[in-house]
Amino acid sequence: MIIRDLQKRYQKDIVEANRNALKSEAGAQLARLQLKKDEHIRLCAMRCDKYNDYVKVVPCPARPPRRRPEGLRRGRDQIRVRLHVYKVKAADLPNIGSDNPEVAVARLMAELRAVVARALPRDPPPPVPYPTHSAHPAPTRAAVAFHMKHLEAISAALVALVEITAEGAFKAPRRRTVLPKSPAEVATPKAKAKGTKRPRGPAAAQAALEGEVYEEDGVDWKVLAVVWDADEEEVVVWCYDAEMAADGDLSEDEMDLARTEGLDLGPLECSSVTEVKGWIRAARSGR
Repeated sequence: MIIRDLQKRYQKDIVEANRNALKSEAGAQLARLQLKKDEHIRLCAMRCDKYNDYVKVVPCPARPPRRRPEGLRRGRDQIRVRLHVYKVKAADLPNIGSDNPEVAVARLMAELRAVVARALPRDPPPPVPYPTHSAHPAPTRAAVAFHMKHLEAISAALVALVEITAEGAFKAPRRRTVLPKSPAEVATPKAKAKGTKRPRGPAAAQAALEGEVYEEDGVDWKVLAVVWDADEEEVVVWCYDAEMAADGDLSEDEMDLARTEGLDLGPLECSSVTEVKGWIRAARSGR
């Protein structure tokens, strides 16, 4: 009795407490990650809006703005078009400021001439909106009804099993071997139903893909994890857009948490092993 009581106390005080603490910490991390995602979505939307506002501004030649409010606005627009369209770093541009027109024009005359004289990059790419992945289709009513019927059958079987084993001993009927009706049934194996593949870990060659970096369509990708996917019933590769992850201040641990908890993050993508191997080969060959 004492040993059994100690086992119950250990299960409750140690095992369950640790499990609850880990669940609580994972929930807090997931909530912080959701806030990061929301902030990243807002930042991407703001960049797109700024780009659309100033993409029509024509960069001016190397000349100072006129000493009028219109000249001040144009001078500031020259700074904004370089910042929001040509992606020139703010540290390399004059401060727009909020001082009065006369002081601002005098300051821009001294600082803007060297800025507009620099060559700008050709055809700057527009900012990328936060990617949205297509959601999986909702189950049909027939699928939901079949699932509920399946759960009812499992519950009934569990109740019957508890009743049989209540006394600690029971007799199980011997399963009868059903003979095939014809030799053709022996030669023709039945098709394996979907969902019956046994989960397995990645092979050594597949696991070696973790950490690989490659370029695809001008985007630098890095392999985050190679794992078994129960829905696809195969080993898949999780990759992330390195630049977008850095822009969103996302660590690999945070993205791995999002992957395991089902949080849809823009930088994360899931692909087959064959696809990723092909992209890596193409990147290494320089094509």
